[in-house]
Amino acid sequence: MTFDSSYAPSEDLGLRLSKSSFGTYDKCPRSYWWLYIEGMNPPANDAMIRGSLIHQVLEDSLLSTHTVREVGVLSNVTDPAVEALDELMEEIYKKYPDWELIEAEYKHEVPTEIGGRKVMLVGKIDGVFRDADGRLIICELKTGELGSSKVSRTRKELNFYRYMLDIAGHDVEDCYYMVIAPDATNTDVALKLESSKRKTVLWGTMTGIAYVEKMNKRSYNTTVDKVALAVEGIFGEQWPKNWSEYYCPEWCAFHLACESEVNEE
Repeated sequence: MTFDSSYAPSEDLGLRLSKSSFGTYDKCPRSYWWLYIEGMNPPANDAMIRGSLIHQVLEDSLLSTHTVREVGVLSNVTDPAVEALDELMEEIYKKYPDWELIEAEYKHEVPTEIGGRKVMLVGKIDGVFRDADGRLIICELKTGELGSSKVSRTRKELNFYRYMLDIAGHDVEDCYYMVIAPDATNTDVALKLESSKRKTVLWGTMTGIAYVEKMNKRSYNTTVDKVALAVEGIFGEQWPKNWSEYYCPEWCAFHLACESEVNEE
């Protein structure tokens, strides 16, 4: 298959769909239009820059013999999340000594067909492990606080990765997800996760949690269905706004344009 390099739909060349672009369309098709069709990318903010640094520290640690703390020192990254991440990774290795790292920050490009249209699923997974029974554990690092909505959103992202790996031919029928959140201090969310029989929660000393959960088939199938709906909507050039009085003014860089439409309606 030959694919376009952009995220704009083309009946001949297909569509690139990443975890981020899918998540954007699923949350608000109008935001997708601004970002991926019009190319109006806002500059990276401090939180995004910080997140990239912490991700790089984790990647360097996974791919070397250095601990997260050692990588942080070598990279001169003095963020408190490095200490918390180091503690969490140490707890993970203690809890699951038989896990083998398969990949870290590897960019996947998986061609497929969805709804009769050519789609290239793309994504860079933070880490993939395999346990002694051959089951995969798909890992995602999340900086910032961990709220219930972020837990749901992260599960959807991990479902997307699972879908991508499944199409690529990996055995992911009985896989697990692992989320590492070194900044997390929300004990209510952590305790709720811990109360689930499908999840195992590991705690940092001062901040941070990591949790491992068995892939939920119903949640996964819902995400796969939403991917198909997103592909259909993007090719159909459907860009409705999903206006939220709370989220949009607070988090969306394009809220002023949509707000003017809302006020005119």
